[in-house]
Amino acid sequence: MIQPLKTVFLLNLLIIPLLFLSACDSGGGYGYSQRGSIPTGPAQEDPRSLEDAMLATPAVENGVSTAQSPNDNLPAVKIAILLPLSGQHKNLGDAMLKAAQMALFDIGHARMELIPRDTKGTADGAKSAAQSAVKDGAQLILGPVFASSVRAAKPVVNRARINMIAFSTDWSLAGGNTFIMGFLPFDQVERITRFAAARGITRTGILSPNTQYGRVVTSAFNTAAQKNGMTITDTMSFPPGTANLAPVV
Repeated sequence: MIQPLKTVFLLNLLIIPLLFLSACDSGGGYGYSQRGSIPTGPAQEDPRSLEDAMLATPAVENGVSTAQSPNDNLPAVKIAILLPLSGQHKNLGDAMLKAAQMALFDIGHARMELIPRDTKGTADGAKSAAQSAVKDGAQLILGPVFASSVRAAKPVVNRARINMIAFSTDWSLAGGNTFIMGFLPFDQVERITRFAAARGITRTGILSPNTQYGRVVTSAFNTAAQKNGMTITDTMSFPPGTANLAPVV
């Protein structure tokens, strides 16, 4: 079962590209393409149960809504989505693809083509997926998921001058035509600190990995703690990949 929050996330994510590309008018098609080996059902089928789909969407004939929609006059759009559809993170990729399908049906844009590409959860796979998406005429790329994959795909989309909205939380990869749509550590630290302070917690310690991410989080927490009237009693770091943190704690 796909979490509702994830569905809303993907729904908003697909609405943004439609607004972004509203001035474009090239390429055709609807639904999403099944080029390549993608482990999912037919493009014309909403991945929800039949009863839920009938309640949520208008009548569909041959994959196209028979009801008039305000989106019917929107230009044709080709959007690629790069996900780990095989390998270690296959379940995550499948869930996100299904959420994207649901968002596509909810939007009701008959001329939007969603092109899934499998990154295999690796940097090399992401590079190949981006190259395939560019070759097939993608006007915008969503994904990949992991920082290493985004880093590998970025030169490909730069050369093609296509915007990419990645799902990574690595803010350092943003820039040029690459945008980051993830939960950034600064926002998380701020929310956690406010939550703790609101519950009367005034003395805290920081335990973080000795990595760039850990150092950034520590710095952000120091700033947030001071702003929220909290005292940091100690700061400790540990080598990345440490399996047992009990001695450090």
